[in-house]
Amino acid sequence: MNQAWRTLIPNLFTATSAVFGMTSMWLSVEGNFYWASWFILWSALLDKADGTAARLLKGSSKFGMEFDSMADLIAFGLAPAMLIASAGSKLWFLGVGQWGSMLLLIACGFYALMAVVRLARFNLIEPKPGERNFIGLPSTLAGVIVPAAFLLATKYQLPETVLRFFPVLLLVLALGMVSNMPVPKIKPRASKAFNVFQVVNAVVVYTCGVLMVGEEYFLLLVVSFILIGASLELIRGHRMQRQAGEDASAEASG
Repeated sequence: MNQAWRTLIPNLFTATSAVFGMTSMWLSVEGNFYWASWFILWSALLDKADGTAARLLKGSSKFGMEFDSMADLIAFGLAPAMLIASAGSKLWFLGVGQWGSMLLLIACGFYALMAVVRLARFNLIEPKPGERNFIGLPSTLAGVIVPAAFLLATKYQLPETVLRFFPVLLLVLALGMVSNMPVPKIKPRASKAFNVFQVVNAVVVYTCGVLMVGEEYFLLLVVSFILIGASLELIRGHRMQRQAGEDASAEASG
């Protein structure tokens, strides 16, 4: 297989992800929030698939990286912001001039802007292939949390007072994207058991995506991965710093 075909396949996944993100925005404007949410989740599945395809086919390229960032901006920056902005104005009746509408506008705009900053920073200081972590919350994970939480809120018919906190969720995710929080990469590890666990979860997630079920699983998996993974990496980093300090002290005293 020549290089053109190697890069074409992952780029097709990326292009489809971008189109799904644009479709989600159109559906949000039309008020079809259920389908708009699922198109964002499908974009996330495609985002993972394009990276996997690029590695397996050895089809990574500079263009592919930039193309992926543009697709991520649409699917996980603009589409989630549009989903909550449209739902806030149409479902929660936040009219122009109300304090709620101002918070909604600020939160959605800030979320989209921080997604831009996050993706620009990633392209400038892209983690090396051997590194364990991303710096800051990846836009893909933030993009999954928003539609999954929205689907659950509507599925279980949460009261309007709860739904009005979605702008706060956007602000928290926006700050997470530009933070220095270490978030582990989804990649093979030394532990075979953990690798099997990752494969099983991937199969379940893609199955749920195809069948359009399991919003709870999407949200629980992503939130657990972020909280547990980031906590473990912070503990690991603290231990390494302490060990380095002890080694330096021992060398100085020696």
